[in-house]
Amino acid sequence: MARKFLLSFPDDDYIVTPSGSCAAMVKHGFPVLFRDEPRTLARARSVGDRVYELSQFLVDVLGVTDPKSDFSGKVTYHDSCHLRRGLGVIEARESCSAPSPASSSSRWRRATGAAASGASSP
Repeated sequence: MARKFLLSFPDDDYIVTPSGSCAAMVKHGFPVLFRDEPRTLARARSVGDRVYELSQFLVDVLGVTDPKSDFSGKVTYHDSCHLRRGLGVIEARESCSAPSPASSSSRWRRATGAAASGASSP
């Protein structure tokens, strides 16, 4: 499956996924997977350099800082575990869910200890 993925995007400038897990696997897991195959390793690194998680692409590549939403509810931002830990994206994702004048926002409170690895409450 990893080989097929690498062959599926030979010339694409950007490869965007809504999953931090998938982006982290391609960026960090594929080079480990193909470490003993120099040609495939080079392709894995090339593809990994072009993979972005969706919010990362919107903010870092397209420069979106205001989604121009007219949503009037409450917005809560939760850092994706793999976006945060796997890709090292810690700040600035909130701009993708910035509130409109008619809404309010909050950030998901991070749990500590055992609860940090799974279910925690806002």
